[in-house]
Amino acid sequence: MITYTLVGLLSLTIICLASYLFSINLLYKKKNKRAINIKNHFGYEIVPQKGEHTFFINVLLLIAMLSFLTATILNVVTHFGAFNLVISIASLLLVFILVALPFIDLKYLKEHLYLDIGMVVLFFLINGLLTYSSYQMCKVYDYKNINGIIALVISAIMLIVSLAFFINPKLFNLSGDKHEDGTVTRPKVIHLALVEWLVTFFIPILFIPIILLSTIM
Repeated sequence: MITYTLVGLLSLTIICLASYLFSINLLYKKKNKRAINIKNHFGYEIVPQKGEHTFFINVLLLIAMLSFLTATILNVVTHFGAFNLVISIASLLLVFILVALPFIDLKYLKEHLYLDIGMVVLFFLINGLLTYSSYQMCKVYDYKNINGIIALVISAIMLIVSLAFFINPKLFNLSGDKHEDGTVTRPKVIHLALVEWLVTFFIPILFIPIILLSTIM
């Protein structure tokens, strides 16, 4: 039963995130005559802000994040353990950050960067705990349970990805590209902006180890 519930929550998360991306891209294209570029634009430059009549679109992101949080809480309720509890608490904090970041302008640079630091640390922590939980489950079944192996592979890959975010030396480099004539333009890639988007849209992948492990616990 819990597995079907988790799959339902995953489906809801994917639908809401896809609808969210489609909607904000449609609005951005209508306003700027071009598609959004997540490589060098922060969320606050793209998503509808408070006071705009399209602000309700952000509810889609909120629903997606709450679905993920609900999944981690259900996982604790049905399979209580220290690791699952920490995953749920870390997920709560990560969800808060991902929902808040699109509304914090870089005018509030210190606050924005603090949230970004929390984001990459929490994302790394969650993937680390999922990898360890998958590894322990594989050991219990002597690496003969296919669901446990798949969960381990996926969580390990995501751990490597989150580690790459964490140690990226250019992550907090917000300076523009300076040209010979002295002009400065927005760089083609702002790593911090890209990571903010990627962490948000990698959330459904975090569901997969949780779902797979729920089938064998």
